[in-house]
Amino acid sequence: MRIPILKQDAQEFIAKYLGDLSKAIITVGFASHFFKEMPTYLRAGCFITALVLFISSVIIIEQKGEKS
Repeated sequence: MRIPILKQDAQEFIAKYLGDLSKAIITVGFASHFFKEMPTYLRAGCFITALVLFISSVIIIEQKGEKS
């Protein structure tokens, strides 16, 4: 998955942002009373979204390592 339009610095920023966003979703989910009252399918959806964001950030950073 290569993003030729964006420069390497922009890809690194996006990867860090996605990683931070995934950590925030998980942290708020564990610490929030609101999260406990959500239906199970929404909690699972939030966890899956956080996982997808984290994996996306890892893939982008890995590609940056290949270019160096």
